[in-house]
Amino acid sequence: MNKNKLLCAVALIPAWTCSAYAQGADQTEATRRYEPVVVTAQRREERLTDVPISVNVVDGTQLERSGVDELEDLSVLIPGFNVSHGIGSFTPSIRGISTSSTYVENPVALYIDGVYLPQQREGLRDLADAEQVAVLKGPQGTLFGRNATAGVIQIKTRGPSFEPEGTVSLGIDDYSTVKGRAYFSNGLADNLAASFSAAYTSQGEGWGESLSTGADVYKLDHSLSLRSKLLWEPSAETSFLLAADYLDREDTGTILRPYPGTSFAYPGFGETSSVFDTYASREGKNAFEGYGFSLTAEHDAGFAELLSITSYREGDAIIQFDFDSTAADLIFSRGDAPSKNFSQEVQLLSPDTGDFKWVAGAYYFYNENSLQPFTRFFGGPFVQPPGNTTELSTFSKEETESFAPFAQFDWEIAPDTTLTGGLRFTWETREITGFTRIINDMGAVTDVPSDMPELSAEEPTWRLALSHKLEDDTLLYASYNRGFKSGGFNLATLSNPGYLPEELDAYEVGLKTSLLSDDLQLNLSGFYYDYSNLQVATFVGITQVVTNGAAAELYGLDVDFQARVSDQFRLSGALEIMHTEFSEYENAVISEPNPNGGVILGAGSAAGNRIPLAQEFVGTLAADYNIPVAGSDVNFNLTATYNGDYYFEPDNYLRQDDYVQLNASVDILLPDNRTSIILGGTNLLDEEVIARNFTQGFGYFVNYSKAPRTVSATVKYEF
Repeated sequence: MNKNKLLCAVALIPAWTCSAYAQGADQTEATRRYEPVVVTAQRREERLTDVPISVNVVDGTQLERSGVDELEDLSVLIPGFNVSHGIGSFTPSIRGISTSSTYVENPVALYIDGVYLPQQREGLRDLADAEQVAVLKGPQGTLFGRNATAGVIQIKTRGPSFEPEGTVSLGIDDYSTVKGRAYFSNGLADNLAASFSAAYTSQGEGWGESLSTGADVYKLDHSLSLRSKLLWEPSAETSFLLAADYLDREDTGTILRPYPGTSFAYPGFGETSSVFDTYASREGKNAFEGYGFSLTAEHDAGFAELLSITSYREGDAIIQFDFDSTAADLIFSRGDAPSKNFSQEVQLLSPDTGDFKWVAGAYYFYNENSLQPFTRFFGGPFVQPPGNTTELSTFSKEETESFAPFAQFDWEIAPDTTLTGGLRFTWETREITGFTRIINDMGAVTDVPSDMPELSAEEPTWRLALSHKLEDDTLLYASYNRGFKSGGFNLATLSNPGYLPEELDAYEVGLKTSLLSDDLQLNLSGFYYDYSNLQVATFVGITQVVTNGAAAELYGLDVDFQARVSDQFRLSGALEIMHTEFSEYENAVISEPNPNGGVILGAGSAAGNRIPLAQEFVGTLAADYNIPVAGSDVNFNLTATYNGDYYFEPDNYLRQDDYVQLNASVDILLPDNRTSIILGGTNLLDEEVIARNFTQGFGYFVNYSKAPRTVSATVKYEF
């Protein structure tokens, strides 16, 4: 086998493309090279091939052509990244690590332009102005903090330019969903520039309907996101970036139905022709409105660069849903969840030159997360004993305060060999206040105050890595990382105790390389996780609570590649193979269907079971083919993702079968080189995917939220 064919085989490129590669092998290096990908995975700008961390990166063009319009669809391009979506929250998972709860911080930390967003409800957002999305896999506790056990999502949005530029687009799909996008930027003075971006979406027709009322469900009423940035550069050494953003989103709420093959313990939910249909008679809603401000200041002091990021965010979420999903008025839930947070981070970064580079800093974080209130209304046979409770409301506020100094160094201990060491120490306190209000069928009101002791944590996290460059574009590395996710309280159930921190020790070896004049980029990493005190979401009565599992073991392999086969044809892809299991977990909630409807719940061991949301295999392959047609530039994209099966709970009963997500697009750049017409299709195989579940004594409730087969057309103009 010749060199080119061998490399094609190693990169998992189909054999038929190797001949096409050979035909393009005589191109000049200048026309064949990929632009180097630059990331800030270690808090400074570095080439991706120089970073000893498993990172998947996609840019705005890839997102658009692959049909990834919102953050929750990112799993199309990132193997090992999975999303649970329900009750107005975005719950990501990386390599099976997640906490599937609406009201807690997730172990996948979300950063936008360097600012941490602790509220999962803010993750339901479009990627209209995203310039780059990077997913860091594995604990990032040294540089990113206490809730990055699974990894980090870094979103970099478009910023100000001193030259006038802009983009506007308008699109529509076959559900009458109208999408408008705009971005403008220009210099205001020699050292002052501003940018503004806006995105608006409104869906005209729902994916399903209520068979009780005829109303549309699974419908996005509106989503409006705005972002503005002002850049001031008073000198060559100093800059200030002031940013503000706003998000207003509302949809028809979470729709629940029985898990296939099971039934509820009460009548009223009959047959439906679509998984998106329901018998719910009461209007549902998921709504979030919030805003934030940040100030990023940078100053080059010579011996180091000083970076300060100050952020304030505030938001309010409203959720309401017909829990019983029938025409009867049995169980209805409504919640108001305001939140606000403040953070201040200061960093000192050494110059990029020399054998010893370092970053040091400190991070302060304050967060308020509230329910004001969360109410469950009960009717008919579901009036709650004892006392015949008809309303149960929780008024609660959790306050978190955290401080953490950190430092990390890269020391070239021998030619092309670098030792990395990092340490962070986190002090954190959490306290909860509030009460539970009980109203019975006679109208009597009883308030039960919360009496939870304060939770505190004093935890070190660290990183140790050794990397070696075989050539300028080939990096070998091995690392050991400790991450932890802080504990907390169950906001919706004040009678339940808080949950404890979880810890994860991660060992990883990897290879990053660019071959054939950068026409082939190949990255591999193998990992082993020792995961203890897992935070697992389960149900007590009808309310979700977070408890601690015992321990789990995970190991696997990540592979990703990009290949430029010719001037016209590019391939990219990735896969992840993973084994996960609970090594210990006594007293887990074990369920089985009740033949008469509903669920039989008990306690037992989940040892040997797969952890929730973990897939044994997932892989994606994307092909882009570009050709000139009648003076226009036409790009064809086909993106296929195989998603292996996964479970939703430790007992491994509720299961999402394996499925293939197939997206395609045709992007036509007209002869003016400014106007594009984009025709797209997502979920072309019309796969039905469960997004969220609730296991109760009276049923296995599941929610489907992946859009059915959708085709769209968009016109875009750039200047």
